[in-house]
Amino acid sequence: MREILYIVAFVAALSLLATAVAWWRIYRDPRDDLTVAGPVSGRLKPAAMLTAVSLGLCGLAALLAVITRIVLL
Repeated sequence: MREILYIVAFVAALSLLATAVAWWRIYRDPRDDLTVAGPVSGRLKPAAMLTAVSLGLCGLAALLAVITRIVLL
């Protein structure tokens, strides 16, 4: 069970790193990505999707950690 938790946590960490890079690129060179009236750019949608996936993976890792802690007590 712990091995699965470690794998999920590692993938979540890599996903968070990719998310940080995606948002950093938007922050450094916005190119009208963050305007209200403008169209959704090709960089904003993937960055938002990466954020959702990262949060889901982190939540799964936390849930597995709690389950592992309860089972191994």
